[in-house]
Amino acid sequence: MLRNAQYVNCPRCGLTIRPRTEWLAIEHCPRCLARRRAAVNVFASTLTAAELYGERATPADDQQTEGPA
Repeated sequence: MLRNAQYVNCPRCGLTIRPRTEWLAIEHCPRCLARRRAAVNVFASTLTAAELYGERATPADDQQTEGPA
C-alpha cells in the first residue's frame, strides 16, 4: 500500500498519518473509529491532507455533524 507514498490520509476528517515502517498497514482512520465509530478507509499519498485539499477544504473534525441525535 505504501510503496511510493509517505502519508496515509483520511478523506472524512483530514487526519494525516506518517507510518514509521512500511509493514505498518493502516486500513481505517483511527480518529473516525474512536470518535464516530465509523470505519473510514484511508488512502496512501505523497502529500498530506492539508497539501491535497488546502486548509479550509478538509472538514474540521469538531464541526462535522452526523444529523439529529
